[in-house]
Amino acid sequence: MSVEITGKEAEGVRWDLVVIGSGTAGADAAVRAAQLGLKVLLIEKNRDRLGGTCVNVGCVPTKKLLYIADHYHELIKYLQ
Repeated sequence: MSVEITGKEAEGVRWDLVVIGSGTAGADAAVRAAQLGLKVLLIEKNRDRLGGTCVNVGCVPTKKLLYIADHYHELIKYLQ
């Protein structure tokens, strides 16, 4: 279960695990801990960009761009 709460709502709650950052490692840690029954607080400064740099602007978009460029190059070669 996932809910969004404000800083004030999180105060005074006893958390089993607090994860700072929703990048690949943080998100994985938070999900796994929750699956194991822990009460988890995941802190992310930018709620519109969950997933961190790798997912939003780094590794994943770069790999997708390289994949598309490679296929475009192959298509151009095929059409010539």
